[in-house]
Amino acid sequence: MRSPILSALLLASAMIGANAQDSSLQRRDTGIQNIRPLSEQTLPAVAKVASQAAESSSSANQSAYGEQEVLVRNDPWQFFSINASASYTYQTNAALSPVMNEEDEIFSQNLSLAATVPLSSLTAAPLLTSSYISLSVQEQTLRYRELDILDFDRVDTSANFIQLLPGQFVATLGARYYRLSLPDDFGEELFANFSATAGLSRLFTLGRNSTLFIGANADVSLSASAEEAQRDEYSLIGVYTIKLAPRWKATATAGVSLLHYDQHDDLNYSASVALDYVPREWFSIGGSLAYFISESNLDTFDYENTTAGPTLRASFRF
Repeated sequence: MRSPILSALLLASAMIGANAQDSSLQRRDTGIQNIRPLSEQTLPAVAKVASQAAESSSSANQSAYGEQEVLVRNDPWQFFSINASASYTYQTNAALSPVMNEEDEIFSQNLSLAATVPLSSLTAAPLLTSSYISLSVQEQTLRYRELDILDFDRVDTSANFIQLLPGQFVATLGARYYRLSLPDDFGEELFANFSATAGLSRLFTLGRNSTLFIGANADVSLSASAEEAQRDEYSLIGVYTIKLAPRWKATATAGVSLLHYDQHDDLNYSASVALDYVPREWFSIGGSLAYFISESNLDTFDYENTTAGPTLRASFRF
């Protein structure tokens, strides 16, 4: 059984760059929800945390009820993770236009590699026993069926410091660089951005099979290749997850993001539901339905968009 700390850290890592859609120069970047690094790449770090939590729980039980033999599984440390996904998404407003809703279908592929190092393996400092460093790189491709002028490739890199806090809180602090380029031509840059990120989150266990995650995140741009597209993003997200059966889970997500540009401010609202079938621990297939609305102080950036489609995911640790 996955511990609450395990789930909290996984969800907190996904919060680094909450989902938002952007209708500025980066319109190519947001035909679907932005997928940022660290989506599920802290699994190795959390595996050890889960073991520590189990050991702590076992010790407490022995103290309260007398001596008893409890076997605790301690997996060998796994520094690396590889994550891959592919999705096919129908959108009612693929161009994120305020006046012309252009329906389209988008095929997206993602591949990421992450390394997570517990600082306790590098130093004996007591304050760092629940601290981690995570490095990641991710490549993403988006291909539109009709609006192929919006096709692009994207590469993300990030470095993050992750701290487990009392009360199942998780804090993150890091730096992120991403670059957009023309499809199949990494040398032709469309946009590049370097930013600092920070986040705080907590997981609430509501029952044996359900959890509620709440997280806040800030992504502040320090440098960008185009000033009109440079932005700071502040996000709040809630994720409710319930296990319906041994291999089935459902998720409901709601979020709000403030996108601050030099010339305008956009307030993005999002809501989604998803159903996933998990035949193997490392593989899942699911479908999702999502709705987005953007309210801006400039009418040009107001829009609504509905998306739906299937997704395949695979994740490996070593």
